[in-house]
Amino acid sequence: MKTDWDDLIQGYQAGILDEKETKFLQERLKTDSQIRMLFLDYANLDAAMEVEACTREATRTLLLAPSEFNPPARTRWYNWGPAIAAAIGVTAGLLGASVAWASALPWLAEARGSITTVFTENFESKREQTSPGLPTETTRWYGDEASTVSEHDGLKPRSGSRMLQFLSATYSGEQAQRSQWGDVYRIVDLRGLVGPKRTSARISASFAQSPVPDNTRFSGSVEGFALDVDIEALPTHPSLNWVRQHNSASGSRMMPLIANRSWQDLGVEIPVTPKTQFLVLHLAITQREPNLETGTATFSHQFMDDVSVDLLTPR
Repeated sequence: MKTDWDDLIQGYQAGILDEKETKFLQERLKTDSQIRMLFLDYANLDAAMEVEACTREATRTLLLAPSEFNPPARTRWYNWGPAIAAAIGVTAGLLGASVAWASALPWLAEARGSITTVFTENFESKREQTSPGLPTETTRWYGDEASTVSEHDGLKPRSGSRMLQFLSATYSGEQAQRSQWGDVYRIVDLRGLVGPKRTSARISASFAQSPVPDNTRFSGSVEGFALDVDIEALPTHPSLNWVRQHNSASGSRMMPLIANRSWQDLGVEIPVTPKTQFLVLHLAITQREPNLETGTATFSHQFMDDVSVDLLTPR
């Protein structure tokens, strides 16, 4: 039985756990307070993301076209499941709603603030491939093997005519003994772009997956790191551990992928300051099941498109 609690809870949220996994989660929620708190964190985040989407659109309409404003109706609430709700022993709806609104309220200022797009990538270059390893400059994608493709396996790009297809959880010459992560990286230059006001960098990407065998599961993830160092200060061959140890701020999110050729949007925000020189984007696919004891995973059904970085600054 898996014990990656982040994956297990996100799988429950996505409705992809089987009966055995759900029962296992229920039993641990009854006895482990740390897992209960983690479960609540994910539940509150899920609710906040939905409130945020409704709130942001409604606020823009209210501010820009008051006569057209209609209060949005919540189309979905978190599907707790009676056994899960009983196991954690809280009034989930009330607690989730209060924390969700507290998390979402900062978005009310966005329509009155500034959104500056500083990076976009739609992968429209013909047959572009990743360079191996982590990036040392800002003009190319680096990482494990991946390349741009047009419509593939019945899946169309989210926009334009091309998208990025993940191919391998390693790259030529790495000699990885075991890897289930297909990682791609990009450095975005923020020098001179961040003002003195409180600012966040929002990293967004869209993932899609065509049908996969029933015994396999995959997730997509978005991670970002703010670097306050000059690019010349990067090691000749930087590693992900080095970036994680030398960043001034970071954030990440992961979600299970649904194998129905539909695009799923994922994003994360991290604080940046005038000292921030660069943003390192780490976007990935991971094979969650089956678990590999040795060797590296290969990918043929996982894709990414429409990567962007926006700077969010309230007025």
